[in-house]
Amino acid sequence: MRSALSATLLMAALLWTTDAVAAPITYRFSGVVDGNLNGLSFANADFLFELTADTANVYDVAGATYFNVASSVTFTITGVGSGKLLNVYRLFLDQTESSVGFSEVSSGLDRVDALNNPALATYDLTTNRSLIYGDPFVGQFTNDPTTAGPLNLFNSGETVAFEATLDPRDPVVPEPASLALASIASLGLAVGAGRRRRQPAA
Repeated sequence: MRSALSATLLMAALLWTTDAVAAPITYRFSGVVDGNLNGLSFANADFLFELTADTANVYDVAGATYFNVASSVTFTITGVGSGKLLNVYRLFLDQTESSVGFSEVSSGLDRVDALNNPALATYDLTTNRSLIYGDPFVGQFTNDPTTAGPLNLFNSGETVAFEATLDPRDPVVPEPASLALASIASLGLAVGAGRRRRQPAA
């Protein structure tokens, strides 16, 4: 009984410590851009895109390219307007090219990229990333639907800035499988203790 209980507890402890950690994270891209929003044209306007996602959803391809589908994408274009993108978008990080950006999922076309920064060669979209700058790419918006009307962006400034921030309010929470195993282990302890209490004195 003791050996079986010890094995159960060991398995629960191992899975508890090695499970994936789920944490909300916000990725931000900023820079300067030309374009139009709901028919209103603008030039050299500051922009900010904020993409909310979860680190538990990061997946990699060939060990060097990482993706994370955003749950929401909001934007602000200074002096023009703000809103939320209505299509589905995903982050991508290519370590071999030291580049990060986001694309529209159905078309696969990039929307905003920060390129060629060596600091990205070891990043994987799962941790905080302080503000860095990369060579810019902003484009391929084709009347992307937003809550503020169709959005088109072209041309960009000299750089695109990128940063990532984990939500500090959310504690590390074990995955459901770990919780289930921990519960089994706790039950095993309770059963073992009950049996010991019921054993007659020698």
